[in-house]
Amino acid sequence: MTDTSVYQPATSKKSGSFSPDTGPVVQENYWGYAVRNTSYVPVSYHILQGVALFFGAAFVAAVAGLWLVPSAALQSDSLILRAGLSVFFGGVAWLMIAYANRGVATEIQVDSNLCEIREVLKNRLGKSTLVSRFGFDSFSGITIDRSGGDKTRVQLVLNSYDPAQHVLVATGSEARIGALYGRMTRDLMLEPAGRSFDAVAPVALR
Repeated sequence: MTDTSVYQPATSKKSGSFSPDTGPVVQENYWGYAVRNTSYVPVSYHILQGVALFFGAAFVAAVAGLWLVPSAALQSDSLILRAGLSVFFGGVAWLMIAYANRGVATEIQVDSNLCEIREVLKNRLGKSTLVSRFGFDSFSGITIDRSGGDKTRVQLVLNSYDPAQHVLVATGSEARIGALYGRMTRDLMLEPAGRSFDAVAPVALR
């Protein structure tokens, strides 16, 4: 995966059209805008991350303890044994801490300059990791998924030509998602080519 910190501007402003309480947050940037999903994250996920952080810290302390305890206090102690245990404990600690700092929500970046969609995962420290990247021409359309039956939790989905690569943009209220749908439809030029109404002759002004 690729670090996308280069895409982060020094300053950004949030669009006033969206609220974390009812839908995604849109952040304007010089290259386009980013859609940050604010949908509910299960409490169990945060608990697991807390447990992982605790055990990660415990393994770090174990590594330190291996080298702080005098060799005479350990039976059959050897430099190779302690070095091997340090590598093992250090690896486990790194995995635990990395999971604890892992982001819980993706951010969809709409880059009008490069004509691409980036799916980015941000961790708790604010560092961005690129998950996937698609050109505007990778998508056949954009839809609002109301299959859940809840008007406060509809989903905005970018439909790829490959059904396995559909992109969930955000979840929120139908009003907020509808406004974002209109903007992304225009920006990605995904409006239907045909008209749903007949052309009429202009009426002369009197």
